[in-house]
Amino acid sequence: MLPRLLKPMKKQVVPFVVQMYEAMKDLLAVQYIPSSLVPVHADGMPSQVVLKGGLKAEDQGCLYEAISSLIIVMPPEQMRPALQLLLKDPAGNLTDILNAPPAKVASDVRGYASWAGRNIETIANVSKSFSTSQAQTAPDWEAALVVVSRILERFVGQVAQAAGLWRAALFLSRRMVEVLGEQFVGSLAALLPLLYHTHEVADLTELTIFAHHVTAQWQKKA
Repeated sequence: MLPRLLKPMKKQVVPFVVQMYEAMKDLLAVQYIPSSLVPVHADGMPSQVVLKGGLKAEDQGCLYEAISSLIIVMPPEQMRPALQLLLKDPAGNLTDILNAPPAKVASDVRGYASWAGRNIETIANVSKSFSTSQAQTAPDWEAALVVVSRILERFVGQVAQAAGLWRAALFLSRRMVEVLGEQFVGSLAALLPLLYHTHEVADLTELTIFAHHVTAQWQKKA
């Protein structure tokens, strides 16, 4: 209900964004869930598991979207610090995975890949309120994309597919077309080869349609 409540009164609520974020911080946390706790369906895809006291992924996404919808109506000098605050936890989780000892990640590759995917999806949810109109935020999105590229490189292959990481990265890529415009072409050059490490024909087709759309849109830049 929060997005519906905020819709007609965004400017009035803007002064309280940081307090809202701090009040909801525990609910916004994207937690690591060991793969041993997540049942796997016959098609190989993991079930949706919620830890006690946490939120379903879609509900958590709504909270991130609600706060992000307030950030875009902030004064320009406040917008980037607020966005950095909102991206800090999911981007920080991705950095923690990259900095973790290899043996620790190897002990639960699927669990860490799934955690990475959920954090990337969270970043994409934050971006839903943004567009090329907020050009001053481009460095923050580009910094997040660097980390996402490194994560894909770490988990490249079948595990990224099974854990939902691949689909989250494609979702973020689609969003960045709307947020960064032609500035996204440079980052996409690093992402696309990693995304093409999938063995599913349907996913290859979906990815190629996306790549064709980007190339057709920015022929001179691509």
